[in-house]
Amino acid sequence: MKLPKDFIHYYNLGQYQECITILKKIIKNKNDELKNLHSIINKVPINIYWKGCDGRYLGCNDQVVKFSGLTSEKDIIGKRDDELPWKAYASALKLIDDKVLVTEQDNKLEEYPIVNGEKRTYLTVKSPLYNNNILTGLIGFSIDITAEKKAKELAIDNLKKEKQLLLQSLQVEKNNKIQLSLRKNFILETINGLSHEINQPLTAVTNYASGIKRRLQSYYGDDLPADIQEALHQCKLQAKRAGDLIHSFKNLISKGDISKEPCDINKLIISDCTLLTDLLNEEHIVLEYQLDETLPIVNCDPMQITQIIYNLIMNAKEAILESKAINKTIVITTTRHSDNTVLLSIQDFATGIASSILDKIFLPFFTSKENGTGIGLSLAYTIAQRHGGHLSVESILGKGAKFNLILPV
Repeated sequence: MKLPKDFIHYYNLGQYQECITILKKIIKNKNDELKNLHSIINKVPINIYWKGCDGRYLGCNDQVVKFSGLTSEKDIIGKRDDELPWKAYASALKLIDDKVLVTEQDNKLEEYPIVNGEKRTYLTVKSPLYNNNILTGLIGFSIDITAEKKAKELAIDNLKKEKQLLLQSLQVEKNNKIQLSLRKNFILETINGLSHEINQPLTAVTNYASGIKRRLQSYYGDDLPADIQEALHQCKLQAKRAGDLIHSFKNLISKGDISKEPCDINKLIISDCTLLTDLLNEEHIVLEYQLDETLPIVNCDPMQITQIIYNLIMNAKEAILESKAINKTIVITTTRHSDNTVLLSIQDFATGIASSILDKIFLPFFTSKENGTGIGLSLAYTIAQRHGGHLSVESILGKGAKFNLILPV
């Protein structure tokens, strides 16, 4: 007699309750031939035994003999649990047996015997046994599920740990968002305050420049030198420019609207960099232009793109000075990136950016500088995104960094 295929299938899957159900059907259908079933039950890696209504064992398979540590089935037949090696559990086993015999219903439970000095877990099912519809005793099936139990407990424990780690991670993320929000609000309040305080003296500069021009014109008349007129005009123009930059910066932090207009990106670069030339010349830093004169017009907010260019050039300047780079050149390049975009690159030849922070430099308030705020590059990145473009960086440690701004035409 062979083991049923469905039994082998369920046993390999560890679905022991299904295995026990199959065995119960076999025993039930041939309850008058229990002794002749040894050929099958001895092949089953499950403890199988049957008792009379008086609690004495009528038979068992080799697994039970092995479990008991006795020599053969004959050492078990005719004895009660209190006469066998597991007599310490005899009272508890009798209560379960009595319940099965009285209710004539199956009883499933987990048992925890000590086997070879180790506590094991057994899944046990006891069922009433009949002969010609007369209750003659019970049959028991018991399988060692210690490994599966431990695996399940370990899995549950791992899930609890993962849940705890996830909760901790979420709490850290929540705290970071709160801190970020507090810092952003603080910066916004600071900018609002500075904007108010700075705009007042800028307005005063504009008014003084206008007053000086009127007084000089009243003195010189039509002979007021052109260079003086241009200098006064630039005072007013740059004061207005500074005010617009502050307003643009404040507008960006508070996510206000941007004002796009058709713009020649090359002219914007030349205009912006002219203002920085004196500052860079003091440090013997050279601006090198490689501008594509065939570039199409870009639709952008000139003031905000100026903010990006200024920020990237000043970062390059600081990198050159901090690293004491031999090559003090900043290369500004424009080119056609695709049919619908242009590329503006600003490259230095300082020490570059460490790979460990390369993917963090555009994060809000992240900075590697001792006195940095972590605002500049984050704002530049946000400006690029709000223009439908993208800002990225390439860097090889020891060879410098190259920032690439892509903008739609």
